[in-house]
Amino acid sequence: MTVLHLGEIAQPYAMQGGIGTVDVARILEAKYHIMQSFYRMHEVNVAKYVENSLAGTLENLMMGAPVRGSPYAGAESAIETRFREFLMLNEIEGAGIPGVPTMAAMKGISHRFKGKRSGSPRPSFIDTGLFETSFRAWFD
Repeated sequence: MTVLHLGEIAQPYAMQGGIGTVDVARILEAKYHIMQSFYRMHEVNVAKYVENSLAGTLENLMMGAPVRGSPYAGAESAIETRFREFLMLNEIEGAGIPGVPTMAAMKGISHRFKGKRSGSPRPSFIDTGLFETSFRAWFD
């Protein structure tokens, strides 16, 4: 059986004393169900991404091209892009999750720069940029 996984590439947060992206993802998923909410809100899109990826692989095979890499590669890439859009476009804030938008997002707190800065409100869960850029989708 093929299984879709949503997760993070393990990378350390520079200013967080040993905590990394996987740790942050576990904490956020336990509290806010970010990835679960993404899948619930976009499972039809995810199915279409998989369908298109497999259809493209089959079409190439039928035209005599060898299969290179995973037949799910196109779907994985599309899911990753859509997850980042889900965060950047504030879609998660419409999911009815308690505590979302986060207070830090409403205050515009950002750790992207040297020293914490406040400013205009920002999307929730996009602070340093590492969480969304480390997100990966894969099948096995």
